[in-house]
Amino acid sequence: MESVAPTTRLRMGVALFACVACLAGASCSREPTTPEARRQRGDEIVRRMSDHLAHARTFSVETTDVRTRARGGKEITVRTTRRLTLRRPDRLAFNVTGDLDLRGWYDGSKLTFVADKQKVWARVNGAPTIDDTLDRLADHLAMPMPMADFLYSSPYESLIGTKSSGGYVGRETIDGVPCLHVAYTHPAVDWDLWVAEQGDPLPKKFRITSKTSTHPRTTEVMFDKWTFGVEAPDATFAEAVPEGYERIQVVVGKPQTAKSTASSSAPAASSPKE
Repeated sequence: MESVAPTTRLRMGVALFACVACLAGASCSREPTTPEARRQRGDEIVRRMSDHLAHARTFSVETTDVRTRARGGKEITVRTTRRLTLRRPDRLAFNVTGDLDLRGWYDGSKLTFVADKQKVWARVNGAPTIDDTLDRLADHLAMPMPMADFLYSSPYESLIGTKSSGGYVGRETIDGVPCLHVAYTHPAVDWDLWVAEQGDPLPKKFRITSKTSTHPRTTEVMFDKWTFGVEAPDATFAEAVPEGYERIQVVVGKPQTAKSTASSSAPAASSPKE
């Protein structure tokens, strides 16, 4: 038997290793091509993101949403920044600036809203949990919260329902962050979500178009400053209303026949649950 020189064996080993690595890389990077495969991959991405958020007892996040609205016969761009702190299952605090200046908190029973510029405040009944309170807001109060889907105990179930179709789109970079892009359509909404591909599977960008009104309305949300395990004592969700502020009444409407989605006037994406 002929012997093989050490240098030859080394070159063969390197070549074999490179070949295996190449094949492994090709397998890992293979993109789904059929609608069924794209749907499966998209559902996996959304569920992994959902599970990560659902398992966090406390977190804070900052979002900036941009939307175009008609005012005074003109189309204007509206930008709103929100800073939220959540403690499951029944605490939520938020501070809103930009087009709307408002802060508030949910203490497990009541929802309190404070407008410091106008020096007014209001309080309405909440529900026993964040999920139920978001549903109540969607049913009865017109308050934009485009990121509400991601606050539920199961964002997956809030986003994807039996009438949803779509799935994985591809890889994109958002603000320097490699992301996995998924897109779904529903009779009430079309939405796209970009989830960080590396590290924690966190939402980076969310775009949703409501189709329940005469003119479709699109809202784009950017997520930033995710912080998990934040200190969130009861005092965070039970601030004192400044003295001298006037209490005003909030009109609580009847449940809507067709619930709005996260990008419409109501905060929760109730329709995709169907």
